[in-house]
Amino acid sequence: MKRVYLIIFLILAGLSYLLIVLFTVKESSLELARFRALVESGGPCHENCLLNKEAYRQELVMALKSDARFKKEVESLFLKVEDKENKQASFNFKKELLKIIFLAEGRDNPPDFLIDYLLNSEAESELKAEIINLFISSSQEPVLIDYYFSILESTETEVLKRSALQALSNLSDKNIFTVKEIQRLKNLILSAQDSLNFRVDLIFLLSDFFTFFPEETRSALTAVYELTTEDIVKVFTAETLNNLGFMEFVAPEASPQDWQRYFNN
Repeated sequence: MKRVYLIIFLILAGLSYLLIVLFTVKESSLELARFRALVESGGPCHENCLLNKEAYRQELVMALKSDARFKKEVESLFLKVEDKENKQASFNFKKELLKIIFLAEGRDNPPDFLIDYLLNSEAESELKAEIINLFISSSQEPVLIDYYFSILESTETEVLKRSALQALSNLSDKNIFTVKEIQRLKNLILSAQDSLNFRVDLIFLLSDFFTFFPEETRSALTAVYELTTEDIVKVFTAETLNNLGFMEFVAPEASPQDWQRYFNN
């Protein structure tokens, strides 16, 4: 008889646990649906709206930390390809999902599906930029250098390229760079496919190499100064060389139109 009672108890305990799990998953899913509706509603978000968002966010972070099924739901929603007419609303929601994942998992622990997303050539570049900014821009791993340069040398959006540039600039030990990166930066600065503003930022990154590769960096900057046909690029290259101690480089007078192009990028 005791054996029967024990079996019944175990069955009831198992059912109770299952019901609790199902209820938790359902409640988390409902919270996520409400949060999505709030994010995608559009319009200004005032104090009450911001407070509601933060409350939902904290609840969803807790659910993500403790519920494997909910993690799969979040992953599925992030990877879902939305209709073009819903693109902006979907982007805003997926940015919020990334924040929630970041708060739940931590900066140094991006889920595998986000790493796969970064390597997907068809994935949205703006979301790739968010992943880099949140999860890997502070990493000091040398293996990431080629990945960042592959972005800089691609036809990706400038939003993503700026994330890659910022990540390279964040590397505290520039000694992990090699001479080949100097040449790659020189070629990128001379390229016309990126904005003037962005290429000037590349000049600043190139100047960081001077501590470790003084002759190669000076040579690359000199080549940029001599080969560029754009006065703004020449102005900043000359100033950079002057700041490094090479005072023979004279900055040209850029036109107001050139400065407007630079500041409007």
